[in-house]
Amino acid sequence: LELHDNFADKTEFQQICQYLNSFSITRVGEQLRIDAIALRYVSKKPHQYQQTAQLLTQLVDLPIILCCWDPQVVRGALQAIREFHPLIYAVTPATLDQFAEIALEFDIPLVCFAESLDMIGGMLRVLTEMGVRDLVIDSGSFLSPSEFPTTFNRYQEIRFRLFENNED
Repeated sequence: LELHDNFADKTEFQQICQYLNSFSITRVGEQLRIDAIALRYVSKKPHQYQQTAQLLTQLVDLPIILCCWDPQVVRGALQAIREFHPLIYAVTPATLDQFAEIALEFDIPLVCFAESLDMIGGMLRVLTEMGVRDLVIDSGSFLSPSEFPTTFNRYQEIRFRLFENNED
């Protein structure tokens, strides 16, 4: 689930967080809950993003994903919520060095995003050589019916590459 850092009313943000924290629904005999909350940087105000991230950690008992392309904004938010070990979305080829430094400094996981799986593979190699070990691949999901085959093929390619490169 995704929230943004640009709520005009702090009370509304708090109410939404309280609802999400306690949300559950039963389907086919299984109780389902929200697994994580992503906080997207839309305000273009780094201090506001940091404050919202901090408030979010006080209001929910769920894993947090910081969604921000700007390494310096992420660094500021991490200074406030480091102990919650958020997942960072996302490092790109252009921000690889800055996010690698942040990942190592704060011991946090990174999501790798690029236009092609070859680029993602190269990023994974560079990041692991730099010492970053906690990595997630964003394969690029396309959800429209006409693009679903692209998503399916990318997942298949990832699986194939994993087995192809596994020496065991």
